[in-house]
Amino acid sequence: MMRPRVIDLFCGAGGLSHGFQQAGFQVVAGIDHDRDSLKTFELNHVHGVSIYADIDKLDPSSLGNKFNTKPGELECLIGGPPCQGFSKNRAFRHQNGMFVDDPRNEMYRYFFSFVDYFKPKVVVIENVPEILIKKGSEYKDAVLELFEGLGYHVSYAILNAAEYGVPQLRKRAFFVAGREKQRVHLPTAITASGPRPGRRTPNSVEKIVSGKQRKNGLTVNLELFALPEGPTVWGAIGDLHKSYANSLDGESLYGSEPFSEYQSLMRGEQEKVKNHFPWPLSQRQLCRIMLLSEGQSQLHLPVELQTKDGYGSAYRRMQSDAQALTITTWMFHPGSGMFTHPFDNRVLTIREAARIQSFGDDFVFFGRYHSQCRQVGNAVAPLVAYNIAKSIKSVLT
Repeated sequence: MMRPRVIDLFCGAGGLSHGFQQAGFQVVAGIDHDRDSLKTFELNHVHGVSIYADIDKLDPSSLGNKFNTKPGELECLIGGPPCQGFSKNRAFRHQNGMFVDDPRNEMYRYFFSFVDYFKPKVVVIENVPEILIKKGSEYKDAVLELFEGLGYHVSYAILNAAEYGVPQLRKRAFFVAGREKQRVHLPTAITASGPRPGRRTPNSVEKIVSGKQRKNGLTVNLELFALPEGPTVWGAIGDLHKSYANSLDGESLYGSEPFSEYQSLMRGEQEKVKNHFPWPLSQRQLCRIMLLSEGQSQLHLPVELQTKDGYGSAYRRMQSDAQALTITTWMFHPGSGMFTHPFDNRVLTIREAARIQSFGDDFVFFGRYHSQCRQVGNAVAPLVAYNIAKSIKSVLT
């Protein structure tokens, strides 16, 4: 039986595609206008075609002809239209408390020109959670209207990566739409989202399920509904510790044997690892992080070392026994969030950040350091994509 095919628009480094590939889909193509990201996509999806193009200038029918795919034949079309204009971190896009349009916010309309032409059986769109609420939910309503106008049944939700086996509290909005009889739904959680940084007590899920509850005259054993706790930061990256490459493009040995199920999953058959190079920091940055313990931030620094316009999580060290906060494109700068290693005086390496995003160690990133940071920070966590793809595949087959 042929594997279901998928085309990825706005593919970036290919986190969404990679999850679908792991679930048994054939990745036909990835399209983007960032050359480094496309090179990374190409390196890791050797049977797919990488296409350098602006989506708004690409004719869907030419793409269909290229892959000999007629309308209605493609199983799945996926993509994450640019989200920077929606992100809550884009403070300068808000003026006098009002949201100011970013041209990138309209790129999803070009995405739908491909939906209209290919009429794929299933469509997946990923974006930041804010797309569901910005401008009085105008964008969410527009997406739903476009889908419904093309005959699709739509489900949408905000998924937390920590609930799908990822050691990171990362929330993203997903729309999944099936054409005609292909009614698809987003997957349910498989792990608990916790423990969180700053909390060393059992998480709320553990507290809820530790016992029985009386409901409607019946005794319900809540432990039957307990979710296993997801991997922590150290459970994700601890085996990489103290063994680094001599350059960004170099290889290194592992620091130890894997001591968690997640580490074994990420390592696969790899004996060496790439993208594991500690980026040097300035002397002032080092002075700050050297004074901090796990979970502490610039708020724990002497006043003279605190940044003037920093926020609570600036220079914050990761907490080894908790899940990470969201990995962003600014992971190279300790003042931009919780990106400092739990024990070493440095920020995460690209490989450590990729591990926390659930990229396996065989997934190699291309480009200069800041480009790789952007690729990792913008990516969909592959384990989240994998679980979505499994739900879709069960409907298609």
